[in-house]
This record gives sequence, structure tokens and C-alpha cells, in this order.
Amino acid sequence: MGGCCSTQDMYKNVPDVWFESLDQLREEYEFGRILGSGVYADVFEVKNRKSGENSAAKHFSKRTTISEGNQIHFAPDHKALLEEVAILKLLGRRENSKRMNGELETPHDLYVLCELCDNDLMSHVSSLHHVTEEDASGWAEGLLSAVAHCH
Repeated sequence: MGGCCSTQDMYKNVPDVWFESLDQLREEYEFGRILGSGVYADVFEVKNRKSGENSAAKHFSKRTTISEGNQIHFAPDHKALLEEVAILKLLGRRENSKRMNGELETPHDLYVLCELCDNDLMSHVSSLHHVTEEDASGWAEGLLSAVAHCH
């Protein structure tokens, strides 16, 4: 894979939660159901054992694997992993953006803990009986502000 990514070194001066081991991560967080799976990562719902707060844990495998059905899952490029963490850190500094809460990197895996977004806008709007123009303009302003921040 051409070298191990080192996100902790890259962000050593940023005050975040850095887990020293998978045991420490599992000691602080209870892993629950899988929220989703992608090409390079699975996302789990996790619960902080002390505060009870729910978060999302994105698990990247840094090695190429073969599934039981003999399907090859290639490891993500280490630069892409660094970029993902960098983007989450930048986006999480503003309102209406998903916040990164911590990470753990081992030789074979990367876990990124993020704020759990358990309700999307469409589900929220569908649950309302009436949406005012003021509500809609507030949502649009938040969305456009986030898009402007990304670009």
C-alpha cells in the first residue's frame, strides 16, 4: 500500500480525542448496529458508555481483503484516508456540519468517530404537518452556507 498513513502526526496539535488502542475505543464506546457500508468503510452506531451520547464510527480497513464470496475489496489509498480526515476536521468547525469527535489508527484499520446525524432533512419535513416559508428559508440558508463553506 505504499506507507502507513499517519493522521495522528498530521493533527497532533489539534485538541481531539485520540485513542491509543482498539481496546480503549471499545472500553469507552459500545458498538451497535451497522448504519451503512461503502466501498472502503462501514459505519457503526456507537454509544459513549459514560455520557450515553450516540455517535457514528466509520471503520476503514487499510488492507485488501477477500470476502466469503471471493470478492476482492481493495484497500483505500492512504492519501485518500488523510484527505477524508482533513475534510471532516475542516467541515466540523462550523455550524450545520458533521463534527469529528476522535479517531483511532492501527496498522490495519482507521476508525473515525463523528457526530451521529440520525435524521435527514426530508424525514424531518415529512414528519411536519405544516412548513412555513420562514422554516424553509432557514433550512435553505443553512444548506447554502454549508455549501459555500465547502467551496
